[in-house]
Amino acid sequence: MNLPLHRSKGPRRADGFTMVELAMCIGIVAFAMVAILGVLPLGLGVQRQNREETIVEQEGPLWVDLIRRGGIGWDEVTNYVDSVVIEHTPVNGSGAGQTFGFRGPFYPASNPVPAPGATLTTPRDIVTLLSIPRFEADRGIIYSNRVTAICRSFSGDLNSQIRPTGTAGFLPADRQLDDALRYQMQVDLTPAVQLPSLPGTLGNVQSMAALTTGVQLGGYLDAIRLDTNLVKVLTSPEERRSSRDALAGTVYNLRLTFRWPVFRVGNDISVGPGQRVFSAQIVGKPRFAIQVPSNPEAVFRPGTSLRPRRFDDSGLNRNLTSSPP
Repeated sequence: MNLPLHRSKGPRRADGFTMVELAMCIGIVAFAMVAILGVLPLGLGVQRQNREETIVEQEGPLWVDLIRRGGIGWDEVTNYVDSVVIEHTPVNGSGAGQTFGFRGPFYPASNPVPAPGATLTTPRDIVTLLSIPRFEADRGIIYSNRVTAICRSFSGDLNSQIRPTGTAGFLPADRQLDDALRYQMQVDLTPAVQLPSLPGTLGNVQSMAALTTGVQLGGYLDAIRLDTNLVKVLTSPEERRSSRDALAGTVYNLRLTFRWPVFRVGNDISVGPGQRVFSAQIVGKPRFAIQVPSNPEAVFRPGTSLRPRRFDDSGLNRNLTSSPP
């Protein structure tokens, strides 16, 4: 038997979502969006951190190679150095320490650096300051040198790369300077081999007598051997070991500590949490970069008590049995 279908006599209603259902959907979407927006800054931060670490990984070997070659072969390095600051502090002598500062050619004059504030115009100017040893001797006093540089990354965004036009007074755009990653690089240069205590006499260098008793010429990471002037006056074969032994006289440990990012707050420089250390060994003699044959004291950077050096691997004496020159 067929039953008749009941049909409504009223107007036909279209099917759809109610206001309550729409409100629930909007709430679910909003909840998901809040979660996504909460994770987004973390993802962007990780991406930025990975980018900075990649840049620093590329910068470290470049600086090691530049210091090893004494600043030869890369004229553009001056475009990426903001400043070099050296804290020169006596360790076993009287007197207060001094801090010397130098600025790169594109570092704004409005940003202060310690005196003398000279402009570093050549790669050799930069590398010879970075090659000053961690400890050195001068007239019987051991000095500690803390060498730090503020640099802009060589690699990274194309917009941060500086290409001088060759015209007088060229200055890069502010955006080029601001877009680059800035990092602080601390340089520690020490000899790989220390000298033993020296039983021989020191000739006419009376100021070194107390030093011999105190640090035995082998303490403070063999600072005396890094002092070219004092090495010249030592007389016995043991005292001249740095001229006889290729390992003792020509192998040095280089440690570069990178910290980033660097940003300025007023006149103060702040450094972020990023850190990476590069270690390498350099073969060569750290020769004075400034020397006038007629004046043995003319090895100091003008206006400072610093003696810049650069590595030179020419003329190394690798015959351990030969007599000292």
